[in-house]
Amino acid sequence: MNPNENEFIDSTIDTEQTVNEEVEVTLEDYSTDDGADDKDKLIATLKAQKDHWKKKATEKKDEMVKTDTKIVREEVKQDGLSQIDLIAIMRANVDEEDIQEIVDYAKLKNIPVSQALKTSVVKTILSEKAEERKTALATNTGKSKVSPSRASDESLLDKASKGELPEKDEDIQRLVKARIDAKRKS
Repeated sequence: MNPNENEFIDSTIDTEQTVNEEVEVTLEDYSTDDGADDKDKLIATLKAQKDHWKKKATEKKDEMVKTDTKIVREEVKQDGLSQIDLIAIMRANVDEEDIQEIVDYAKLKNIPVSQALKTSVVKTILSEKAEERKTALATNTGKSKVSPSRASDESLLDKASKGELPEKDEDIQRLVKARIDAKRKS
C-alpha cells in the first residue's frame, strides 16, 4: 500500500466522524512526485468523495424529514383516532361504550374506522348494543327507593295501646300530642 493511500484512508475516517464540519483538502496535502496521472486520480477521488458526502448529507436531511412525519403519524395513532375517524363516529351517533369495539375491529381488519362503520359486522354489533340499552332502560334494573310512610296519629295510639312504642323522638312527641288531643275530645 502506498503511504499516500494511508493518508487518504485516514482523511475519510475523519470526515465520516464529522459530517457537518467543512473539510478542506488541498492538493498540496497529497502531492506526489509521480506525475500528473496521480494528481488526476487524486482529483477524481476527491471529487467522488465530495459527491459522496453531499449525497450522505441530503439523505440525512431526507431521513430527518421522514422521521418527523413518522413521529406525527405515531402521535395520531397514539390517540387512536384521526380527525376523519372522529367525524365518522360522530355522524354515526355511536355511544361512548361502543367506540373501543369499533376501533379494535378496524385495527384487526387494518381498515380506517370510517370504513369499519360501514361493515355489516359493526352495524350488527351497534344495533345489538343499542337494543340492550333500551331493554335495560325499560326494565329499570336499579333499586327503587320506597319512602317510609309517616304513621298517622291513630295508628300511633293503637300501637302504643298494644305496647309498641315508636323509636323516633318525633313519633313519641306526636304520640303524646295525640293522647292529649284524645283526652280533650272525650
